[in-house]
Parts: sequence; structure tokens; C-alpha cells
Amino acid sequence: MIGQMKSLKELAEFEVHPYNVEKSLHEFSQLAKLKTLVICWNLYCSFDLEGRKQLEDLLRCVGSLITTCNLHHRDIHDCHDDFPWYRPLSMESWCPTARCSLQKLHITFRFIHRVQIWMSSLGNLKELELSIYCIGPEDLEILGAIPSLVSLELVTLCGTNGRIVFSGNNGFRNLKHFSLYIMSCGTATEFEAGSMPKVEHLKLKFSVHKMECLNGVSNFGIQHLSTLTKVEAFTRGDDAWDIYDNEIVESVANDIKAAVETLNNRPTIVFETEDDDNYCIHFKSRLERINQNFGVPIEWLEKC
Repeated sequence: MIGQMKSLKELAEFEVHPYNVEKSLHEFSQLAKLKTLVICWNLYCSFDLEGRKQLEDLLRCVGSLITTCNLHHRDIHDCHDDFPWYRPLSMESWCPTARCSLQKLHITFRFIHRVQIWMSSLGNLKELELSIYCIGPEDLEILGAIPSLVSLELVTLCGTNGRIVFSGNNGFRNLKHFSLYIMSCGTATEFEAGSMPKVEHLKLKFSVHKMECLNGVSNFGIQHLSTLTKVEAFTRGDDAWDIYDNEIVESVANDIKAAVETLNNRPTIVFETEDDDNYCIHFKSRLERINQNFGVPIEWLEKC
């Protein structure tokens, strides 16, 4: 049925179920005029050998859409949850085989292990959303090399050795919007002088109930982002008392505000706190729990 819609240019949302996924995804590749495809992932496989094989086969079909280069906008998200599913996703085999016209790519339904080198060849890509288990220097190097990237949103559990550092030679020459959500505590994030020379809008979301949650860095080096016009900072903690009466949270907010006030553009700043029970967990503890439940490959854990 879908394969007969030859004039279709945009499909705002297609819900993937076990009974329709392979045939439907194959038919999408036959629609030469299709430019926008949004897939809602409504599929959970068992954890036994058969379930894992089924999942691998289905992900291979999804990956084939990434390599179909007539699409401009691809979005794959989960139907039931705003957060990515913890079972690991590898994108190694998803490399486009020809020059790709892709401009927007959102993959938020699963965590990936690492950013693949082929992503730096997406010369037309302007907008990217990814969820990465652990962000390492090599991931930032590849992302920074995407020449046309204007908007980047990342969700992660942590950085390698508890650090995410954007150096002055890491690329991101045209980036204007950057969002980073760190789901666990224990990672320092820092923007060094010369990093992201055109960024205008910065959004940070992180957990904090003591300085160890930020691994010693509280202002993120925001004073080095001279083109900023807007900063949003969101903190999450264990409970309402932790958020509204914690001197550490107040200290971090003051450090961020002080860094913002040094900028000549006088960017606006939004600072909000959120309550979420048991949310402030060190990334090593969270990774151990995920590994127990989902079997994360050892090399993925070693990266952290």
C-alpha cells in the first residue's frame, strides 16, 4: 500500500509494529519523492536469542533508510517514552553509499555506542539529535567535522573519564544551537576558548546535589562562548529539599550567571530546578545497572 503512494513527500509519523515493520520500511525506499519520514518505534523484543535476532533484523531495515539518500529529514523516536531505550544500538553498517542529501537526522529511540566516522561526510546535514551512552573526544571530533551543522542536541549518561571537553580545535564552526543533557552525575563539561565560535543558544541539563556531581567544574567555561544570546540551565536532584534548599545548587547557579555576565552580548539566562526522585546517580552506578539489565558490551563500558 505505502509503496503505491508515489507522490508522497512527507509522512509526519509512521508507527512501527512487529507485524508491519519489514515490509513497510522496504516500501519507503521505493518512494523517490519522499523527503520527510518520522518513525515512531512501538516495538519491544524479548531478551532471549530469538528476540535479539528479531531486533537485529528490524534495526537492519531501519538502517537501510539512513542509507537511502533522497530523504531530507529522518526522525526515529520511541512511541511511549521521551528517553532512549537502554538496549545498545550500533550504527556501523548504516553508512550512506552515495552523496547524501540528508538535512535533519533525529535518532532518539536508542542509545548508540559511538558516533560513526561516516557521519562527518554528511555535508548537507544541518540538524542532528543523538543519544550516546558515553561521549568521548573521538565523538566530538566527528560531530565537529560535519560542515553544515547548525543545531545539535545530545543526550548522554556521561563523558569518558568523567569529562566532556569542547576544545578550540574541535570544529563546530557553524553551530548556532547546542543542547546537552547529562542523565547521570559525575561528569565535568567544559567549553574551552575558541570552541563553538558561532553558537547563540546554549541549553544544559544536568544532575547536581554536590560538587562531585559536576566533577569540579561549575561554570562550564561559558565565558568562552562570546556569541551567546541565550543560555538555559536545568538541574535535577534527589528530592524537593535537595533542589530548593541546597547551597551547592545555588552556588552552581551563581557561577553560571557570573560567567554569562562577562559576555559582551549580555545573553538572557534561564535557570530552573526540577525534582525527580532517585535521579542523581553517579554514571558508574547507572552503567552497572544497565549492564545487569540489558547486557551492554564490555567495550562500550571501557569507553567510559
